[in-house]
Amino acid sequence: MLTNNDIEEIKEIEFGADIEQTISPLHQICPRNGETIRVAFLNDVCKPKAAFYHWHRGGFYRCNSKVDGPQAPCCKINRSWTAVCLALVYLDSNPAAKLKEGDEIRYRIGYVGLARTAYAHVSEFLNESNSCDLYYAKDGGGYSFRGAARIALWRKSQQVERILSEAGRWSDGTKLTSKLGTKLTDEQWERLLRTGSIHELEDPDQW
Repeated sequence: MLTNNDIEEIKEIEFGADIEQTISPLHQICPRNGETIRVAFLNDVCKPKAAFYHWHRGGFYRCNSKVDGPQAPCCKINRSWTAVCLALVYLDSNPAAKLKEGDEIRYRIGYVGLARTAYAHVSEFLNESNSCDLYYAKDGGGYSFRGAARIALWRKSQQVERILSEAGRWSDGTKLTSKLGTKLTDEQWERLLRTGSIHELEDPDQW
């Protein structure tokens, strides 16, 4: 299981290393308002990660409360739940385009964030076929999913090995876990709620 110290954005690299492999970012996949995109979840490569979180003063922070323990200081404010899932988004201009088996596809690997309702909806599709494609749409303030194909197009393409190799960079779950919010100590939470900052304020008398 990952600990708080496992999530580290700063990495040591060697000269001559493949930078794409070393520091390649993992961007969120999300349709714009009125847009529909086609996605495939890559749960076989990395299982989804989930946690409770808090929004506070424009910041996105992990919840510190344990399931069987007392409430942490962060729970003085409302908390929500989210899941993050490794996924592939098709970059073809028409998400409903019919691709034949063996065709080459344009794609990007990223992650999809899901609230409880969306997670339950996606689960219904994946329980029927774990390798399906879904249409992912945003209309107004809401997001929706609907079935696109029981077998994902990328699995029928020429790039299967390449896609699995690219997705494998995030198979240990560290990068996905970092998308669940910033992890603070209880002391930092107390300071954030009291002063609006996680940093200790300097004593002006010592300036």
